Amino acid sequence: MRPLLGTMDDTQSENLKAAFRYLDEYGFSVIPVGQSKQPLVPWKDYQERYATPEEVAKWFSEFPDANIAIVTGRISNLTVVDVEKGGNFHLPRTFTVRSGGDGRHFYYRYAEGVNNKVRVLERTDIRGTGGYVVAAPSFHQSGKRYEIIDDSPIAEFPAAFFAEARQQQSGPKDWTVLMAGTVQGSRNESAAVVAGKFIQSFGSSPEDLFLAWQLLAAWNERNKPPLPEGELRQVFKSIAAKDAAGTRTGSSARVEVDQADKAETKWRFWTMGEFLAQDFGPEEWLVESLVLQPSIVALSGNPGNFKTTIATHIAQAVARGTPVFGQFATKQGPVLMIDEENHQRHMQKRFLNFGASEDDNIFYLSHAGVKLDQPESCERILKKIKAEGIKLVTLDSFVDMHSQQENDAVQMQVILAALREFAQAGASVVFLHHPTKPMGSSGLKTHQFLRGSSNILAQIDTHFHVEKEKDENLLVIRNEKMRDAGQKRPFEVEIQMADVGGEQIPRGLAYLDVHDDEATKAEQASEAVVNILEDGKFLSRKAVHEELKEEFGKMAIDKGIGLAEKREQIERVPKEDLPTNANAREHHYRSTHVEIIDIGEGA
Repeated sequence: MRPLLGTMDDTQSENLKAAFRYLDEYGFSVIPVGQSKQPLVPWKDYQERYATPEEVAKWFSEFPDANIAIVTGRISNLTVVDVEKGGNFHLPRTFTVRSGGDGRHFYYRYAEGVNNKVRVLERTDIRGTGGYVVAAPSFHQSGKRYEIIDDSPIAEFPAAFFAEARQQQSGPKDWTVLMAGTVQGSRNESAAVVAGKFIQSFGSSPEDLFLAWQLLAAWNERNKPPLPEGELRQVFKSIAAKDAAGTRTGSSARVEVDQADKAETKWRFWTMGEFLAQDFGPEEWLVESLVLQPSIVALSGNPGNFKTTIATHIAQAVARGTPVFGQFATKQGPVLMIDEENHQRHMQKRFLNFGASEDDNIFYLSHAGVKLDQPESCERILKKIKAEGIKLVTLDSFVDMHSQQENDAVQMQVILAALREFAQAGASVVFLHHPTKPMGSSGLKTHQFLRGSSNILAQIDTHFHVEKEKDENLLVIRNEKMRDAGQKRPFEVEIQMADVGGEQIPRGLAYLDVHDDEATKAEQASEAVVNILEDGKFLSRKAVHEELKEEFGKMAIDKGIGLAEKREQIERVPKEDLPTNANAREHHYRSTHVEIIDIGEGA
């Protein structure tokens, strides 16, 4: 017996009704999926049999936010053409759903031998045997619903249409789409294309092939499901062999066949005696105590907190061999600044304000469409690093340098592998990024986190966070991570301003001192205590804490009260001056600068 729909919320009720309708009216096999589009139950069985009404009801009870997916292939007599937004929507008319991403799902009758296939045409995939599609009225991650926009009868699969369209298709592959991964049925073909691209892009040395294999393995994790490692290695070796023979379109005969094996045998098992005896050389700093050479460094901060100013200052200091913030010695060398965020006119002015000259050994690349998930971009940057002996690369900002999902650990691994390759070429990399608030009540501060996958923070060597003090030309820089050296204490940097044409602009940055968080909080709390007492109120110590507890901790408030008393900005109220309803055993305070006119509520 089916459940009473009135006992569920509207979303559950609507999805449950739709699930039963697909089963009963259309004969579709259905499964529950999350907003990530991943099945919420093992779904292989439902490629061979229909779910029972009891199973469907149980799914929506266990997973209240579940979406609905339809299993394609023979079981549902269904082959679906999935066209993303921007693709060709002019397919033969049939039952059609608008996806949450504003694409189209064209439902056709099952076509024997037509399996899952990615990019049969531009932005167009096919879902057949072994696949599924999210169905209306499911919610997309964007908040939009999947919606039936044409309820025409389901038509025959248009095989002739695809045959003709593929003959006419030409032009480069959509690498952004291909790099997003694929599904069962097209994994081998896509792996061969991606492997070939990596092998051509990175070079012929064993180290280059090792990197190509790592990136291919990371890409494979996006496939649903990933190819078994052994099968993926066979694809990699096959493509390397074809590339060596020059038989693959567009390849160069520069990779030796046996180098594919070196990618998987490049291991060394040290004995402890060997490892302890190994001399790895002295630790080297590009910027003393701040940036190791080489390393990957994240510089985070909220908008308006002078991240670009700091990155420009560091770049100029390294190029000239002058101390960063006038305090930290640098190892002089060429610098590459890659900027996908700032207007060129604005950056030209910034360089001039900082006293840049034509002799500064800085290469500036602006709005060139650099994408670290595209081998072409990485290869060109690597060539520049090696050709010029670049010692520092700055990236402004991280989010503009890729087309991946920052919350996806696997996708971020590809980007971070590219940064590691720059470091292996001898350059330290500083990229600008944003912080995010922690989840839950961990007790950690916002600045201890980087936006996106935790894999970003795990893979980098160093993390600095910058924050601007209120109403002052003062920055506080916090070292949140330093992999191979001790973390520095927070320190303060002054923004040196100058009047240029009536406008205050930054002309430099100067180190001031170590920053004391506790002392700063006590100072801020002291100012807040004085402010709340300036209206002439008596307030008990307990009431002061109650007023300020949202902004300060107990210790900071107590220290603030003590500082204000010591400076004679407030005073303890004598017992004889307290009103009769006040608790004489508790300390009360009042301002020393304002005539008392009222009794505070907390007295």
